[in-house]
Amino acid sequence: MLLEMGLDKMRKDYINYLISEQLATLNHLCFYLSTEVDLQEQVIRLRKLHHLLEIIVTCSTFLSLPFDRLFLLTQSCLQHYKTIPYDEEREFKLQIKPALISHLYQKEQPVLWGAEVFSGQGPREVRTSLQLSDRPLVDHVLLETDNPNGTVNGDSEEAALFSTMVCCSLVNFA
Repeated sequence: MLLEMGLDKMRKDYINYLISEQLATLNHLCFYLSTEVDLQEQVIRLRKLHHLLEIIVTCSTFLSLPFDRLFLLTQSCLQHYKTIPYDEEREFKLQIKPALISHLYQKEQPVLWGAEVFSGQGPREVRTSLQLSDRPLVDHVLLETDNPNGTVNGDSEEAALFSTMVCCSLVNFA
């Protein structure tokens, strides 16, 4: 009985958050609200909701994603977890415009940044992955400068950065 009360309380808290933020409706959440399944299945469904909430709150808090992106991410996660078993290692991908997170890369000092660029369509689609790092790709490559602070031109504002093309491939999706 104590377990059932705890499950009910947590379920109400999670659902209250999702509805109050207008990220889901009761219709979207009815699968997760069902008490007609056994307790073990209720716990599994609650873990899925908890994982969804962790993802949404993290994206909201640290990336400051706008409502429309959070809504799409929420719906994607809800649909995924209706049919797929719980997997904490699952990666959800969400396309966002660089302008939405420009505040992150304009104020932070990069350690390792990556970008994936898609061009073309269908069998002529090309995917290019690039990385930008403040460290060389391999340890045995050294950048020698006359300046002890590690900059290329001696200006303390501009650090040495290394660019690497991870892959560039013509992918056949047919």
